Amino acid sequence: MSGRSKWIGGLAAVLLAAVVTGCANDKKVELDPETITVLVVDQGTSAAGVKVNELMEKSKAYTEEKNKGLTVNLVKVATDQYLDKIKELKPDVFWIPPSQYRDWDKEIGLLDLTPLMELKGVNVDDYFPESLSAITMDGDKRWGLPIAALNYSIGYSKIWFDNAGLAYPSEDWTWEEFAAAAAKLKEANRDRAPNGYGAMIPLYPDILEPLVLSRGGSLVSPDGTTAAGYLDGEPAAEVIDWLKKLIDDGTIPSLTFGPEMGTAFEKIGAETGMAVSSMPILIEHFKKSGHPDQFGIVNFPKFQDGVRANSPSVTAIAISKNSEHANAAWTYIYESTMEDNPVTREFFGLGLNLSKKVYEKLASTAEPYVSIGYRDLEFAQNGAAARLPEWPAAINANYAQWQSLFNDNADSRKTLKQLASNIDANLAAARTAAEETEPAGEETAAQ
Repeated sequence: MSGRSKWIGGLAAVLLAAVVTGCANDKKVELDPETITVLVVDQGTSAAGVKVNELMEKSKAYTEEKNKGLTVNLVKVATDQYLDKIKELKPDVFWIPPSQYRDWDKEIGLLDLTPLMELKGVNVDDYFPESLSAITMDGDKRWGLPIAALNYSIGYSKIWFDNAGLAYPSEDWTWEEFAAAAAKLKEANRDRAPNGYGAMIPLYPDILEPLVLSRGGSLVSPDGTTAAGYLDGEPAAEVIDWLKKLIDDGTIPSLTFGPEMGTAFEKIGAETGMAVSSMPILIEHFKKSGHPDQFGIVNFPKFQDGVRANSPSVTAIAISKNSEHANAAWTYIYESTMEDNPVTREFFGLGLNLSKKVYEKLASTAEPYVSIGYRDLEFAQNGAAARLPEWPAAINANYAQWQSLFNDNADSRKTLKQLASNIDANLAAARTAAEETEPAGEETAAQ
């Protein structure tokens, strides 16, 4: 099964090649000497990874230069060592996946940022789309701030659209328009691709979740405790039936799983007119083709009678509740993720900054895909993977049943009901296992 990259190592996968520079307020502040430890994931030796690692060093240097007396101890570790290093180093600042907030808050302790932000006179709505910043809230507690968000997008071949006499997709298009365009793309490009398709959609749960959200549904309950009544709800069943019709019509391929569909984006312009993938992956592929001007990228549509929605994979940044330098830690977070300055502008150019302040400065000069991706964040909703950490394991355990939904003779509603029941059983078992191991962990800690 192909799905989203692991939350924390996946940052390198969302990188783009563009670098944006600019100027900002360079007013310096004198502080009493203090040191904060910031734990991040080493992004590796790829060109994109090296660039991000360099930017993190520049961010450290910028904060230290602007705040004399403050030392930022930036520690980069491999993904598989990250949680162990948090326990060992007890950093002041670290990255965190929203789905694991409760576990990390219980084990490590996360500082509520709201009092700090109020003290500094910072209104979060001035810096982040409300729907996105809400993902890092638990009631009245703001346990972190979003620093990266990855949505799925649709890449398309301008040549295929031109051959079909179709206008290129716009940000306000619908899934009904997508289906109609895909049918015309297939027919108009038969000479180019006799066995081709109008579109390719890897039918993985996380890719289809925005379609269910668009119809007003969800894969799990708002509190993330159950799939029954949600995954087997009418919106999900309608989406499955709609997709099966596209398969029956030959608009999208029936081979909807496996490695070849995970790389469907590579077939755009050769075997299909459109395909789904993450925006950064599409951009990288189009640039490597040598003819990026022959392709376009657009956000996911909405259903005509639905709402525009997406469920991004989010990485947040947080401060330890036990930090002795919370104000200095906040200074680092603010200047490395929220403030408009030369470093945050470079991060924005890589798709790794979500600040409205930076976007407002660069929107008119940034590459179009950056603005499309940023505007799409206004429609973010908490998806299943963001609500509960056990979701990936639960869906994987029942993946054969998920695949069976797209069989010719499958009863979508009956299969979804069985699937939701099985997933709930997996979730309950995971919760029971966690509760059984908790006392032993506390006893060990006491010893």
